[in-house]
Amino acid sequence: MSLKFRKLDSSDIDFALKVTETEKWYLSEEDISFYLDNRGATGIVALESSRPVGFATSVIYQHTAWIGNVIVAPEARNRGVGKQLVSELMEMLRREGIGNYHLYAYDRSRTLYERLGFRFDAAIWEIAILGGRRKSDEADMSLYRGYTDGVDKFDRTYFRESREHVLKFASSRRNSTLVYHRDSDGMVDGYYIENYVDESYGSEVAPFISRKDALETLLSEVMGRAGILHLYVPQQNIGKVEDFAIPFQLVRRIHRGFLGRNEYLPELNGDVISAGFLETG
Repeated sequence: MSLKFRKLDSSDIDFALKVTETEKWYLSEEDISFYLDNRGATGIVALESSRPVGFATSVIYQHTAWIGNVIVAPEARNRGVGKQLVSELMEMLRREGIGNYHLYAYDRSRTLYERLGFRFDAAIWEIAILGGRRKSDEADMSLYRGYTDGVDKFDRTYFRESREHVLKFASSRRNSTLVYHRDSDGMVDGYYIENYVDESYGSEVAPFISRKDALETLLSEVMGRAGILHLYVPQQNIGKVEDFAIPFQLVRRIHRGFLGRNEYLPELNGDVISAGFLETG
């Protein structure tokens, strides 16, 4: 099929919302607009006869781009559109000086990325937990709400590059809350962002990064939230959830892939519970 490509713009929002609904990604207009209005993010659209048939996005950090939201309209699938989308997006990023790429892939799309040269180094499970199980009703004075520079500094110890622009956006969304924990020296040693979607789906809790001393407090806080909670847990850290006797259901497996230099080490010291966000597909 003959395709043309251009950068994602505001005229594509309705298409993006409709096509992502086919996969139940629950992206909002606010989420799509992030890729239009932020210098640290971008997107690309595939057009067939001037009609959009797919799109993909990328969040850009200092030296690395995270590719996500790679999706093709149902009527255009199985014709190589996804592979062309990712190739065109990487070429656009290369022209901007970005040569390292990371992504999350579902089982069904892993082969596509391997053909493009991606290697995979970790399995991550989406798990669903029923909230409303707070261990104590007492307020914990070590917990705070809202973005602070200390959150970005702590996050960088795991992700190696600043995600400040993404953290600020993710925590400022209409239905989102950032909760962080300070140690006895006043330093941030754990945080999570909860984004409420709707009553049937519940909330996505990601990222969720914590050192051991703050983990129980943060888990207790997030478990106090009503409804279903979705977390993305590295396979080797599933035991950390089990240690707290939290019942959960495995939803689906996701693979973390990279092309180029790989300095992304979110399981450093085994502290990370839930790593990614704004990266789907």
